[in-house]
This record gives sequence, C-alpha cells and structure tokens, in this order.
Amino acid sequence: MEFETGSSYPFRNGPQINYDLAFTFERLSNGETMVRVFGWHDAFPAYEIIINGTVVGQYYPTDPGPTILNLGGVYTVTVVAEFLVLPPDRR
Repeated sequence: MEFETGSSYPFRNGPQINYDLAFTFERLSNGETMVRVFGWHDAFPAYEIIINGTVVGQYYPTDPGPTILNLGGVYTVTVVAEFLVLPPDRR
C-alpha cells in the first residue's frame, strides 16, 4: 500500500504537510507478519505507525511548530524500517 498526500497545516496559510510512504506486508511461515515501510515525510509534524494497537514506529520533530522549512517538502526525513507483527493469539 502506498500513501501520499499534501494538505495544509490546520488554521494557517502556508506550506503543505507532505509524505509519501509505502508499506509491504509479508506473511511468514510461522504466522508472523513482516511489515516494511519506506519513503519520506516532512520534518514536521510528529507521527506514529500503529499496528494492532501497538506503536511500532514514531517520529518527533525537533522544531516546536511548523515553519516554511520543515513543511512543504523542503527538509524531509527518509523512512526505512521493518516491524515483526505477531499473530493475535501470540500477543
């Protein structure tokens, strides 16, 4: 699955919040699922990746708020990660 967006930061006129992330899901023979995510996002705002109610990835910006530099694709953060997800009966 791939997610890509560009939307304005709420209550302000200015650069968009942009991201482009792709997720792959691989079912392993032991019943576990390997989730891989790759892509990029702006340097603001914070985000979390939640799978089955568990936070498996997170990003917290160093800036306290939006700026013209950390939004709009000027400064971006590369995302490359993988997470092993257990089946419901093994959580």
